[in-house]
Amino acid sequence: MTTWPNRDLDLKMAALMKVKISPNVLERPAFITISREYGCDGMDLAWFLAEELNKKKNVVPWRLFDRESLVKIASPEEIDHDMLDVLDKYGHSEFMGYIQEALFGKKNQHEVVQNMAKIMRMLARRGNVIFLGRGGSVITRDIPGGFHFRMVSHSDWRVANHGRRHQISLEEAQKRLEKNQHKRESFVKTYLAEELSNPELYNLIINNSKVSVKQAGKMILSLVNDYLT
Repeated sequence: MTTWPNRDLDLKMAALMKVKISPNVLERPAFITISREYGCDGMDLAWFLAEELNKKKNVVPWRLFDRESLVKIASPEEIDHDMLDVLDKYGHSEFMGYIQEALFGKKNQHEVVQNMAKIMRMLARRGNVIFLGRGGSVITRDIPGGFHFRMVSHSDWRVANHGRRHQISLEEAQKRLEKNQHKRESFVKTYLAEELSNPELYNLIINNSKVSVKQAGKMILSLVNDYLT
């Protein structure tokens, strides 16, 4: 059974991993996780929420964490881009993880996920953070003050949306969609023993083709602000 660090270990872990976060511990911490099917506007939603929440005066700033920012706050011994690349490329294969460890001295895949999860849980406990992807809704689901959301839509809409955003053909967008959606689902299923499609993980599931980023953001802010006041 996995043993997660409790609140008493947060500061010690932060020092060991050189995590630079606010020393203030909120009296009533809250945090947000955003899961999304590939091709949905998850990043836009995350930035909208961060900007709106940070308009309030005299509050600890809200920070957005995705793959890039999690790598930046962790020491290279805990998580780096090479390790996460292995997870993304070989998420279905335990064997490749152990080969990577044996040949290059890298941590095996489960260790990388454990380290990432510990950092995410520590940040969640201290509050005012938004996690985009990386199984955040699963990793933090037992921590009080969490608000978990998922953006979904029909694959045709997501293909068109992705193609328009990146100015690529529908054929190329379809290939990316199939490849990367499988990676996300495989990552969570393999390392966290959960299905991203499980509705029990979320406070709200949003149809991105029918609800705009601004509309979704306002609904989420209403829930979070109601909790904070």
